Amino acid sequence: MKGKWAVAICVVLSMVLIPSALAGASDTFVVEPTGVDDTDNLQAAFDAAIAAGPGSVVELAAGDFYLSEPILIDDFSGTFRGQGSSASVIHLTPDTLFGLVHWPVSDLPAAPLIFYLAYHEDGAVLRWESMGFDLVGEGEPWHHPYIPDPYWMDALWPVWIEGFGLRHVDSTWWDVRVKGDEGPQYIWGWNANSIISRNLIGTHTVTNCHFDTMDYGLFFGFHDGSKITVGGQLPADRVTFHNLHFGVVSFGTINSEIQVRNVRASNDVDSPWGYDVLWVASASGMKVHMSGVEADNMSGAALQADLLGCGTAPSTYLFEHNVIRQMPSTSWAGFEVWETCPEKSDIVIRNNKISGDGSFIFGPIFTLGARDAVITNNTITGSGPAAMYLGPWGADDSGLMVKGNNVQGWTVDSGPCGEECLGLPLAPIWLGAGTSGNTVVGSGNLRTTVFDESGANILVGVNSQGAQVGQAVRDAMQARIEAKKLFMSKMPR
Repeated sequence: MKGKWAVAICVVLSMVLIPSALAGASDTFVVEPTGVDDTDNLQAAFDAAIAAGPGSVVELAAGDFYLSEPILIDDFSGTFRGQGSSASVIHLTPDTLFGLVHWPVSDLPAAPLIFYLAYHEDGAVLRWESMGFDLVGEGEPWHHPYIPDPYWMDALWPVWIEGFGLRHVDSTWWDVRVKGDEGPQYIWGWNANSIISRNLIGTHTVTNCHFDTMDYGLFFGFHDGSKITVGGQLPADRVTFHNLHFGVVSFGTINSEIQVRNVRASNDVDSPWGYDVLWVASASGMKVHMSGVEADNMSGAALQADLLGCGTAPSTYLFEHNVIRQMPSTSWAGFEVWETCPEKSDIVIRNNKISGDGSFIFGPIFTLGARDAVITNNTITGSGPAAMYLGPWGADDSGLMVKGNNVQGWTVDSGPCGEECLGLPLAPIWLGAGTSGNTVVGSGNLRTTVFDESGANILVGVNSQGAQVGQAVRDAMQARIEAKKLFMSKMPR
């Protein structure tokens, strides 16, 4: 491993790095592929572009580029582009462990970051477009310090953008394709983590991009005052995720907007991937809108209020007009709400089509601790003990409006719950023992059946069934919920 924080590339072949001054008025630095290791040439191009000033361009010619160590980029304001996501492709240098970035601050681990962009000043504008990553190989093993117990990884981040102090940076991503690799040769079964940005303010737009075989596709951490858009209204804006754990992840972000629109997500049958298109944790003052998303063998969205501590202001979430086909027997609900903090968010789940089979607790819709959420006009099909688990395991969900949902295509099946649920009057909608003041209204002539444990809810136009759930069922619920919380706490971030 070479130390590269202060490396200056002094000699670059002119036939490989071509400054635009030779051919035009703009500051464009073209890198040609060598067929061997292109790390030094690409580093030199970025150094030259930064020296030339804002608006400069680093351009990859068509071909395959091989990198063995991180490209370190300070306060770059300009464009990094190729000739198309299938024409200019970045690879890891074969038979080489990719090197680590040794951070200039002590609280972050040395880690393999292919492109590391550090921002110490405000006002940068970054455009990244028309290139692909085809990543086969490992990084040098490194230790993740934020996860309990020894946690070693060899997975890489294709791009890491870090603001030192909260920095205003605008970014645009277009026609970028990232494909990682999976297999037993990797410590955790895969080698690509995510494109990540942290500690930023600004507008961030991702369109016509494609992510395949990765842990997360896009990670937005600790933003404040950002507007983040993934996908868009036009067919050409579509973003796709294939064989990922999560498509879009936001941790600790506050006072920001996230829109996820016109996204397609899919996972292969019997694959180890396929958790959620969107995962938002420890948000505060957020506005999140997810619509026009279609997911196969993947769940829709998970909201977790307290993963990194509770926020100080409520957030607003709207999930509408999505088509979610869950992975069979998944432990990730179609829409999953963990409102376990004092500040409660405004949540609307409406006009979605959700299907799932064989999951106990984490069916198409799951809420824990929610207040005044609105769940309306969804069509839910599949089978399991329930289609909606609202306030299971004694949670005190209250004030929910559950109206006009069509669950006629749901088959109640106690099998996933096991012997503990035999004999219970199960129903498509399950209101837990600690719930109160929730309103469930039937869907026209389609009379919904509700299993109301507490008897303290308002049921209109539905068939009500109540019963005392035995301790075995409560223990089974608690075990699943605690296991899920532990699992989420250990996810890489």
